[in-house]
Amino acid sequence: EIEVGDWSSDVCSSDLWACAHLLHTVEHFVWSISEGHLVTALETVPWWRRFLTLAAAGVIGAVSWVLLHRTGPGPVSTEQAVAGRRMPVLRTIWHAATQIIIIAMGASLGREVAPREAGAALSGWISDRFGLNEEDRRILVACGAGAGLAAVYGIPLSGIFFALEALLATFSKRSLASALAVSGIAVFVSTGWARPEVYYRMPELVSSPALVAWAVLCGPAIGLAGALFGEAVKRAEQKRPTTPEVEIGRASCRERV
Repeated sequence: EIEVGDWSSDVCSSDLWACAHLLHTVEHFVWSISEGHLVTALETVPWWRRFLTLAAAGVIGAVSWVLLHRTGPGPVSTEQAVAGRRMPVLRTIWHAATQIIIIAMGASLGREVAPREAGAALSGWISDRFGLNEEDRRILVACGAGAGLAAVYGIPLSGIFFALEALLATFSKRSLASALAVSGIAVFVSTGWARPEVYYRMPELVSSPALVAWAVLCGPAIGLAGALFGEAVKRAEQKRPTTPEVEIGRASCRERV
């Protein structure tokens, strides 16, 4: 299984390398970025260009996902893949590429989701080619998803814990060894020995009694608001319309917001 994991990590790393280059290529084409961060480039772009670009991202995402759903089976989530469902590799890559393109255009989506799904799909495909049993396949699919998270940010330990705790929800020597091998090799292939530049920089905060009091008072209110929002999103997802015309309008409006 470790040998198959090595194959999986190499393939996932190559796919993640392709995802990163697609992201940077679209950013360069849309925002004229040659170096530096996207936020820095956006500060020099007129507001109307940002608005039109986000509107275009909504249309591109809506059209792509409507076609994806209407021409065959829809995407399979990482959790469903770990549970045993097969992820169509080409359609999953189509789904992931759509996410990467609209993220590069400014859509507010997590950049780690697409590599996770692509890594899980490719790991499942490799597991089927090597004829692994269901339990070993389940472990390797989770490790592939963890490798996607690990490689995109250069964080192998987070990829390991994501595979073991969030997806497998079990711990064994075999799953730990597999996750360690796949995430470690994926990060090494995608970033090398050099530590990548920090993605998110937080301002330095100095603790004070006022800050502690604010956290104590506002923390529960913010947590409750987040929980209520999450429940509202779940209810909206269950009742959402599925006709193509409504899907296109909904996705376009979401990107504009």
